[in-house]
Amino acid sequence: MKKFLLKFITKKFFGETKLNRFGFDDPYYEEVQLDPTDPNSKVVRNYIQPPVGLSDNDTKLFQKIQRRSYRLDYLFNICGVKFGWNGVISVVPVIGDVLAAVNSLLIYRLIFQLDNPVPWDIHFFILVNIVADFLFKLIPIVGSFVDIGFKANSRNAALIEKHLATVARANQFFNDADSEVASTKSLVSWQTSSVTGIPDIVSSLRSRIFGGEPKGQEKPIESIDLGVSSKSVLNKPRARVNSTGGVSTARAVDSPQKTMLK
Repeated sequence: MKKFLLKFITKKFFGETKLNRFGFDDPYYEEVQLDPTDPNSKVVRNYIQPPVGLSDNDTKLFQKIQRRSYRLDYLFNICGVKFGWNGVISVVPVIGDVLAAVNSLLIYRLIFQLDNPVPWDIHFFILVNIVADFLFKLIPIVGSFVDIGFKANSRNAALIEKHLATVARANQFFNDADSEVASTKSLVSWQTSSVTGIPDIVSSLRSRIFGGEPKGQEKPIESIDLGVSSKSVLNKPRARVNSTGGVSTARAVDSPQKTMLK
């Protein structure tokens, strides 16, 4: 059990991984050839960009964390050994150690401004790195060299980078899903509008081919003219039988109710 714990602690705090390149390599810059096909092409140092898919706020905060960590751990280079302002400040006994710890805590404070909360285990390891770095510096002379090799701020920046890389992948996944949903909705609405417009198109074609009226536009019923005016009907003489048994004619004047006997 003791061997396991010792191996875990040694690997966690002193071992090098992809995220904590804390030997002679620079974790903030990478060397890239201008022409990958030509081995003799010029090599340039490019700043390692933040993960793609982060919000603007997270990107700015991560760049600020990287910039401060670089100044505290990698700003100077003497005989291939890189160190920053924390290594210079820690030369002053006690006061320098306290100031270096305060600088590390100021970087730690920035992670509370991220849009996505940092898990508690990352908080724990960040604080452990800061405390371990402070305790190393309390050792006279040797502690300063251990601090230069340990580089607590860069380790903490690597932990934050790992968390933000996970967040960026999740954001890209949800953005792709939202775009697919939007495209599906637009396709469904287009198909629906096309289907609802088919009956009108069929009705219009039918009216043009067969000469009928489109549905919903029936021809109104027109009045039928029989060629006989109502006035001539009213003025037509009528035959009536009088009291003497003879036949007389009556003609309507102005209205059917007013008649004149002849």
